[in-house]
Order: sequence, then C-alpha cells, then structure tokens
Amino acid sequence: MGARDLRLSQLDVHCDLRGLTIDRTRQLAHVHDPRELEHVDQGNLLTGAIHAGMVRERTSAHHPFGGQRDDLGTVRERTDQRTRLGSPTPDLWQPLAYLEGDLHFWNGPQEGAHLDLDWDGLACRLYPKDFVRALQQGVLDRDFRWRPEVVGFIYSDCRSHIDDDAFDNVLDALRRKLDATVERLSPLPPNTPTGGATLRRPPPLAGCLRAPRKAPSAGGPMP
Repeated sequence: MGARDLRLSQLDVHCDLRGLTIDRTRQLAHVHDPRELEHVDQGNLLTGAIHAGMVRERTSAHHPFGGQRDDLGTVRERTDQRTRLGSPTPDLWQPLAYLEGDLHFWNGPQEGAHLDLDWDGLACRLYPKDFVRALQQGVLDRDFRWRPEVVGFIYSDCRSHIDDDAFDNVLDALRRKLDATVERLSPLPPNTPTGGATLRRPPPLAGCLRAPRKAPSAGGPMP
C-alpha cells in the first residue's frame, strides 16, 4: 500500500463516495457517517481512500445520466440541509479537489492521474446496446492527453450489460492503446455484498493495466 495524495480520474456511473460530504468552494471533504469506514464495498470504496489520505483529487466523467445527481445515497454537498445540521469541526475536513464532467468531452486522465474505470461507465445496463458500443468506441478512439501509469478496470456485472467477450475486447484494446501489460485480479467470492446488491456469481474478469511512463499524446475535448 503506502499510496498517498493520488490524483484519480474516474469513469463510472456511480460515485463510490457513500458517507462523504464535500465542500466544492473550499475543495474539502469529510466522512459524515463513520460506519462507512467499517466495511468497504463498491459504494464507499473511494470514501475510505480519501479519509486515509490516499486520494487528494478525484475527477469523474460519465454520460449525462449518472454521477452525483443520479447516484442515490451517495456523496453529499456541504450545502445539504442534513449536512448543515451536523457540520463537523474544522479539523475534520480534509483536502479534496472534486470535479465532475460529461464523458463526451473527456479527453483522458489529467496529468499524473491514475484511471479508475468501471465497466458500468461504458456498459450500464440502462443504456441500449447500440449506444454502449458507440460509447466504448468513442472512448477508445480519442487521444488521451496523458497516459496513466495504472488503470484499474473493474467488471461490475450487477450494474452492467453482462458481456464477458465485450469486456475482454475493451480490455485488450486499452492494453494496445496504452502499450500496457495486464494483471488479472482475483474474482470476488459468490454472494458477496457489493454496494447494496448481491452478486449471484463472481465477476469473471477484472484487469489492471500498467503502462510505462511516456510523454502524453496530444488531444483535445471531444465534440
């Protein structure tokens, strides 16, 4: 472990920040529900990482559906009435640069950032399959302004179109795009609770891409 102050670029329909409150103006965050630190799941994975000082910048890109607006029970704003009633003491706030954007205008991770890619960000089960294929190809075709050293690519099959071949194809395309090697991760055991859902079978695939450090490619926002 030992990771500190990471910059993270996230492609995900969900925020993975349950239990966290943010102050956009001051770029600060704190955990308003300490119970979320007792058990890590898909819904609070980044909450614990931010609390531990592992992540200090989180930039999220997703289709207009998704993110903080549509992810129920997720991250709160400091202006939320529930938060204002229980505002913490100043020493409980931690630095966090927090940004959200439209995936169609995303041109890769920011300089120095790792990429956190969830399959539902490219194949949400609420999206038509034709749209999913176009979304995936659009991300693969664009020039990344920065080649991330590490890409975590997770197959959250409980929230996505279950298509092992499509996941493998995108994983291989990313490997070639980034000139990376793939390290397979062990699947979760069956019936593991994940963010309020239960997996009926373990996710069969998950990958982690590691790319050599090279100069970033040129690129601009996608129309």
